[in-house]
Amino acid sequence: MKTLVIGDIHQKIDQVEKIISDWTDQIIFIGDYFDDFNDTVEDARRTAQWLKQSLQRPNRVHLMGNHDYNYRIRPPGAYYCTGFTLEKYEAINLELSISDWKMIKYFHHEKDDTTTYWFSHAGVSTHWFKHPVLGLTTEIIEKKVKEADEAIENRLFDSPQTACLTAVDMHRGGRCQKGGLLWNHWTNCEVFDDITQIVGHTTGDKIKIKRGKGFNSKTVNVDTNLKQVLIIDDGNLIIKNV
Repeated sequence: MKTLVIGDIHQKIDQVEKIISDWTDQIIFIGDYFDDFNDTVEDARRTAQWLKQSLQRPNRVHLMGNHDYNYRIRPPGAYYCTGFTLEKYEAINLELSISDWKMIKYFHHEKDDTTTYWFSHAGVSTHWFKHPVLGLTTEIIEKKVKEADEAIENRLFDSPQTACLTAVDMHRGGRCQKGGLLWNHWTNCEVFDDITQIVGHTTGDKIKIKRGKGFNSKTVNVDTNLKQVLIIDDGNLIIKNV
């Protein structure tokens, strides 16, 4: 099965639909559906309507971005994110229910015959996820993400459990050395042995790749303002201009 990976959208839903119009295999969206320069409440409403419908497509996986997260949490305003407004928050949440939000994942993983893939909006960091004894595994990441999400549901926004998602690094104006899954800057993104990690969050003109020692040890940034997309086909990474 082929997989098409789409970087940060930022309300360019018409452009996205053109890109994926003929694609029938799996699609993974790397997050940040909301907020753009000079956008409007109506733009946010249309994006929320599109997202609600897209979440029902069985071949689509949606990841949470830092811009989306600020519209998901209740009460609003617990975290600062550029572009956030209460007017957009209200419009978005009139369209998206709590069950809709819960369908958007913080972390997604897959494995084929040769490679393990980790998908998140901004990247896994050993600083937040490595276990002192067990090391860093898919299971440990999922466990910590679940604990963080439960803390957020209980409005424990500043608890130690949430930092693996919401910590903001110094490259984004935060105080942390490494950012969480939603905020880690590309500069801080690590490469793990025998893992192909795919992220967005840090915009550039083209897809960027950091390589490790092994053939499958690489981290890929797909946030190109929709100038390029990534296709995964039988273990091969194919960059496509759009």
